[in-house]
Amino acid sequence: VLRQLSPRMHAYMRLQLDILQEEAALYPAFPGSAFSTAQFTFGNSRLHTRRNDRDVIHGLRAITVLGKFTLCVCVIPANNVVIRCTPGTTVFIAGSVKDYFFTRVPPNETRYLFEQYFDACVQRWIDRGFRSDVQYEEEATPEEIAQVETQLANCVRFSMKLLSRMDELYV
Repeated sequence: VLRQLSPRMHAYMRLQLDILQEEAALYPAFPGSAFSTAQFTFGNSRLHTRRNDRDVIHGLRAITVLGKFTLCVCVIPANNVVIRCTPGTTVFIAGSVKDYFFTRVPPNETRYLFEQYFDACVQRWIDRGFRSDVQYEEEATPEEIAQVETQLANCVRFSMKLLSRMDELYV
């Protein structure tokens, strides 16, 4: 679905995974997926994500709602958006830019969330030459630091180019 809705974002994420495979011999949990990370949430907990506007992929999350429930709602407060979710619904949310949460289901019902996303820490590790934050701070040359700062300053502009416009999707 991501490939259809946002082919440039999908291609960029796949490129990052290819780099991980070639340079660090790390492989995604699900072959063919463009996401580096998967997370399961069991029960009725509300999701709270950490916002990070310097995350190139903007924490794009594919969240599939599973379980046995009558109705669950995903809320994006900043945009006054409410998404009705039945079991099997998948929503895409830029989790590091927008806060969101899912409403609770009654005690006699169950809800599970399966989230896939490209972790910003993994992206930072790739961008910093497979060095930890500490290693990078100790070893980075002034040129490397300037390059990363420029990249971060242009992060929003770059990531917006990765997203699709409606006129591109519906021709």
